[in-house]
Amino acid sequence: MEKNLPNVKKSVQTLIPYPPGKPIDELTREYGIQDVVKLASNENPLGPSPKAVLAIQRELGRLHRYPDGSGYYLSGSSVDCTATRMAVAIT
Repeated sequence: MEKNLPNVKKSVQTLIPYPPGKPIDELTREYGIQDVVKLASNENPLGPSPKAVLAIQRELGRLHRYPDGSGYYLSGSSVDCTATRMAVAIT
């Protein structure tokens, strides 16, 4: 699937597009199944975590602001979490 695009890296030119899943109608017809629930890979049939809902509700008043572009607090909490897990794994 190579294209002749001189300004695009060869590694990008040779990427294979993601094949989308089959539509529900096709699954029903092909496999004879009914009541199909189809989710994308980033969807959850259980809905959002109650903790995520609370966090979103807590921050609703600040959603109109851009987040910290450097991710200072996020990276700090990630490091703390990883360090805690490592300490638990080692002991």
